[in-house]
Order: sequence, then structure tokens, then C-alpha cells
Amino acid sequence: MRQGIFTVICSGCKHNGKLYVSGGFRGPVHGHISQFCCYDAERDIWHQKAPLTQPRSYHSMASVYDHIIVAGGVHYRGGDAFDDLLVIIPFPSLKKDECFNVHYH
Repeated sequence: MRQGIFTVICSGCKHNGKLYVSGGFRGPVHGHISQFCCYDAERDIWHQKAPLTQPRSYHSMASVYDHIIVAGGVHYRGGDAFDDLLVIIPFPSLKKDECFNVHYH
């Protein structure tokens, strides 16, 4: 997360000792965002990760085994709510993470 950028309605979870934060809303000009960041408290530094597949806010995140699950949310473009689960496999040594969608109905 870049310092000085104000984001609300994002979601976060602790995974393997780090804090992960995703999505959010930056107001009417920037709208919903797809950022995915990791905070390393030991080094007091934020790392920008690969973005979510679509901008979203009002979503949930959870750490499940070696994965981070992003569920639901809204984006207000073409539909009000997501009906998917986003499964993220964090690789701490890389800047990018493997990310894929699992759709359910």
C-alpha cells in the first residue's frame, strides 16, 4: 500500500505471520480497487502483490491452510455482487502471487 493513499471498505487477514489486505474503495473518482498487499511487521514494510482479478469491496478474506480465500463483495459495474471465491496462493519470496477464481452457484 502506498503511503498517503486512503482506502476504505477493504478486507484483510493474517496468513503465515503477515497481514494481507485486498480491494477497497477510494471514493467516486477512483472507485473500487483490485489491490492486494502484504504487510511484513518484522521489517515494517508493505509489499504490493498481484492484483485481484476484479476490483471489489465489502468482501471477506480468510486464511485456510496454504491459501487465502477472498469471498464475495461488490463492484457496482455490470452487477451488484460477486458470486465467486477467489483463491490466492501466496509465495512470500516472489512479488507476484498465483491467483485463480473458483466460481460457485
